[in-house]
Amino acid sequence: MDLDDRTGLSARIKVSREGSYFWRLAAITRAGVSSDWSGVRRFRLASEPVRAGSGDTTPPELSVLPPQQMGNLFLIFGKTERGAVVTVNTEPADVGNDGTFKKTVTIERDGYALLVIKSVDAAGNETIRRMRVFVETL
Repeated sequence: MDLDDRTGLSARIKVSREGSYFWRLAAITRAGVSSDWSGVRRFRLASEPVRAGSGDTTPPELSVLPPQQMGNLFLIFGKTERGAVVTVNTEPADVGNDGTFKKTVTIERDGYALLVIKSVDAAGNETIRRMRVFVETL
C-alpha cells in the first residue's frame, strides 16, 4: 500500500492478516523536494500471539542444518517455532511464517570460529545451538 497523500508526520494502517510486512519512508517538503528512502524495516503479525508472563516456559524447538560454506561465507538454514525471532551471532535472521529461517554470515579471519544460533519465542523462552566452523583462505 502506498500512502503518498500524507501531509502529517504519522500514518496508521490496519493489518488484519498473518504474515510479514515491510515498510520504508521518504519525506517531501512543501516545495516538492524529496529525501532518500529510508532503509526497509520489517514486522511480522502472528495469528495467536503469546504474551510474556503467560505461563509458557517451553523453549522453542530449533533445528539447524550443517552450514554451507563458500570461502569465508556461511549460509545458515534451519527451522524454529512459528513467531520466534532467530539471531546468528546476534544478527537477526530472516524467518518465514512457517518458522524456517536463513542467514548469511561472513567470518573475517582464518581458523575456527563459533556460530551461535538463538531462537527466542514470544514468551521470552530461548534455545541456543552452537556450531564450530573453519575458515582457510588461500
